[in-house]
Amino acid sequence: MINKYVGFPDNPIGYAKKHSCDQAEIGIAFYSGNDLGEYSPEKIARYFESEFEKNNIFAKVFIKNNENGNSSMGFYVNGESMLAKPITPSKAVAKIKAISADSLMLLYTKGKIKKWPNT
Repeated sequence: MINKYVGFPDNPIGYAKKHSCDQAEIGIAFYSGNDLGEYSPEKIARYFESEFEKNNIFAKVFIKNNENGNSSMGFYVNGESMLAKPITPSKAVAKIKAISADSLMLLYTKGKIKKWPNT
């Protein structure tokens, strides 16, 4: 991945990609919009981190306010996007188990985790 050599952008996507390269974890770029209702971006971030941990993988969320638009999330492992395009948090909830499983498989096959977690 070229970012390892030329650097990562100074935004949530860059932070999430870098984190996912540096750690055997999911990096999540979260652009929080005006569609979150009563929930704060931090509460949503903690929810996702907790749910991924329940699925045997750690995640770290990087937040940027996008108050003039809708919310979106991107998920990165080993610097690569796990989805074809960013999705809303409400759609991402339904994909937590699939992203977890795919991420673990990718990290295991790349040698970033040595032992499959107990499930």
